[in-house]
Amino acid sequence: MTGAKGHTVGALLKHRLILFSSAWLLIALVTRTAPMSAHEWSRLATVESLVERHTYMVDDSSFANTRNKIFNHGHFYSHQPSVLATIEAPVYWVIHAFGLRLSNNAPFDWAF
Repeated sequence: MTGAKGHTVGALLKHRLILFSSAWLLIALVTRTAPMSAHEWSRLATVESLVERHTYMVDDSSFANTRNKIFNHGHFYSHQPSVLATIEAPVYWVIHAFGLRLSNNAPFDWAF
């Protein structure tokens, strides 16, 4: 079966996979590996809590020492909107499934 400009579907898939992998590698190389602001700490606390404790409460998070949290009904929550943390949580869930976890005391965020 041929696709656009006479290329086979397998060749098109291979080119797309190479493009995706290259873009992913470029993004990975320019991504910071440590939270730099209280906003990032707060969001990471939510991501960690969602994956490891299945809750938006950040009381027991290793990132709970952030200033950017609110106290409501006896628990702390990130003051950041939860949409971005909810989108990031599945990515961390996959990483967490391999035994890696977020850590705020390692040279990099990922620790064994």
